[in-house]
Amino acid sequence: MRPRIAITTLSDCEGCVVSLIDLGEDFLNILRNVELTYAPELMDIINDYWKADVCIVMGCVASRQDVEEVKILRKRCRKIVAYGTCAVYGGIPGLSILLSRKELLSVLTKDFKSLEPLLMKVKPVNSVIDVDYIIPGCPPPQELILKVLQAALNNEPQPALPTRTVCDECPLNSGKEKVMLRFERWVESSNSLDPNKCLLEQGFLCLGFITRAGCNAQCPRAGSICTGCMGFVDEDMVRGLGRLLGGLGTAIKNLDLDKAILKIPDPIGMFLRYVLPSIIEVVNHED
Repeated sequence: MRPRIAITTLSDCEGCVVSLIDLGEDFLNILRNVELTYAPELMDIINDYWKADVCIVMGCVASRQDVEEVKILRKRCRKIVAYGTCAVYGGIPGLSILLSRKELLSVLTKDFKSLEPLLMKVKPVNSVIDVDYIIPGCPPPQELILKVLQAALNNEPQPALPTRTVCDECPLNSGKEKVMLRFERWVESSNSLDPNKCLLEQGFLCLGFITRAGCNAQCPRAGSICTGCMGFVDEDMVRGLGRLLGGLGTAIKNLDLDKAILKIPDPIGMFLRYVLPSIIEVVNHED
């Protein structure tokens, strides 16, 4: 009997769905060997009584409807795969934690009271239900997608995630201690960068030194800073935060900190862009 598979999205940008389809022939090969029982993005007809052996969940939990949906998914599916950084860590939508409910809703409508019951603070999927597999990335790299999905379909344990950093994969890494001699804002100075030199050493806040590898450092290779979409290389959020602070302390030790801070209007959005909800969950749990 072929394994039954479900694919669903919560609150997301649909980029993860595109990344799944971008697997091309590999994705078609998966579909040939499974029974697709639930996939609103791909199917017109859905059986109300569907169940699945493996459910791929994309997007973060950002509403009460999302909470109800993931609880139903957990009951109907033997294995849950959190697919993409929003599902695994909360993602960029998780920055809404920094806003009050009134501020958040006022962006959407002046009549915020009418929407107030509909929204909540963003959470990763594993804060609501147990998750069996995770595939980080925004979107996840293809090699990791295939490795984890094959494990899930074969009822094997979660494959080990990369334990190296993006810096370890980056061709611009000099191998020396990263020290910033100046501080540059990417939006203002990226047109003057040296394509053959470490971006952090050129004064750009590239987060490759704390970010999990697996993407082949595709952003630095393309001349863009790593923004941390694969999450901390340390699975423990507290240790990951410690590595971030320690690495930054080393990199900026020769800079005027007061002037440097003024060039970062949104430090949390800069350094914790994808993982803030997971850190909040850890802190709340320990309290």
